[in-house]
Amino acid sequence: MSATQAPPSDSVKAARTGITNSFYGVASRAMSGFSRAGIMLLIAGKYGPTLFGKLALAISMMEIFRAFSEFGLDTVSIRRFSRQNESSRHKLLVQVVSSKLLAAAVCYAISLLVMLALAGDSLTLVFSVIANLSLFSANLFGAFSSYYQSQLKMSQVFPPTILSFGLYLGLSVVLIFSHVPLVAVICLLPACELLNTLLLWRKMGDYSGFSLDFSQSGSLLRESLPLGVMAAMVLLYVRLDNILIFKFIGSAALGIYAAGFRIAEPVLMVPHAFSISLFTILSSRQGLSKRKAVLTAVLHSMWPAYLFVGCAAGALTLWGDVILRRFGSSYLAAYPVLRIFSAVLIVRSLNITLTSIINSRGKYSAIAKITATNLAVNIVLALLLIPRFGIQGAAWAALGTELWNLIAQAACVLLDGSAKSSPVYGLLNVELECE
Repeated sequence: MSATQAPPSDSVKAARTGITNSFYGVASRAMSGFSRAGIMLLIAGKYGPTLFGKLALAISMMEIFRAFSEFGLDTVSIRRFSRQNESSRHKLLVQVVSSKLLAAAVCYAISLLVMLALAGDSLTLVFSVIANLSLFSANLFGAFSSYYQSQLKMSQVFPPTILSFGLYLGLSVVLIFSHVPLVAVICLLPACELLNTLLLWRKMGDYSGFSLDFSQSGSLLRESLPLGVMAAMVLLYVRLDNILIFKFIGSAALGIYAAGFRIAEPVLMVPHAFSISLFTILSSRQGLSKRKAVLTAVLHSMWPAYLFVGCAAGALTLWGDVILRRFGSSYLAAYPVLRIFSAVLIVRSLNITLTSIINSRGKYSAIAKITATNLAVNIVLALLLIPRFGIQGAAWAALGTELWNLIAQAACVLLDGSAKSSPVYGLLNVELECE
């Protein structure tokens, strides 16, 4: 470096590290998320809207209860892992894994009871029994992933994810084109998630395994309970439309609607991955107290995600009908829904960024209030629009909810002009796994 060149500032170095970590996070999530989304859409095309609608309901219910079962523990563990040395991290990981397995077992039982009350047909219940196994496998992977994320080392998560989900993608395609019963295809997802976890476990070497300590688990669960409830509320307002469509219109309509949002939704994995690194940077640097400094950090960290989302939204708006036609002519009815979801992608990406900023300031109560109002707004809009306008009404309800969320979060950020030194309670950017 020449004498006239100034070394990069700490904030620029942190942003570069965050972007590198985000790219590996995006690559890992892209492999897992897009493969799951691709298999779901392949199922939609091969098995038809009615059967796909039943599966979409089971998957949506699993996603809601997975938010409960994760209990905010990933958020709490990232914060705790980042403040401890290597040996202490391993001990904490044992506690996190044990706590998540305990929460998953409780939520698995409750979710099946809810599905039994919601859908009486046996096939939907069987789908739910199998899909809900991801409460265990995904929770285990989340614990190990949080361990690496806390150190901005998602590069070590990438190779096992490629292997596991490459296997999932290949085996699923073979089974689907072999016309095996759909139940067999669904079993592959939790199996490959578990394989991914076992591969990460082996990479750690001296990790001591599992040990259920009820006092330690109770401490973790008490700390993370509010975050878990709020995360579940987020999943409720982004998945409530599935339940209402099923109840008001039926499984075939839900299958058509699900094809639309399952095409659009994987795009959000990119801003989610980048926002986690943004959250880490903003949380670790208390000096980022001025709006200009925060804006600079956001632009340095998030610009690739914004570019990607803008291009994806434009492509879905212009060529969404071409994409849907590949799954069968019956799915073309989802094109208006897909166009609305293109706008939802842009607004939700901005909301993901705002959530990272607010949480990095420890504004726990503000996020809680905004999340509760989001759920209330979504319930009102869904009940008003879905019975009258069908699946398009559900999409408009989603857009209306995200616009309200944008206004509420932007007001919170602008009215609170400086980051405070209060503890960081967590990141409530709930990643939609796109199964």
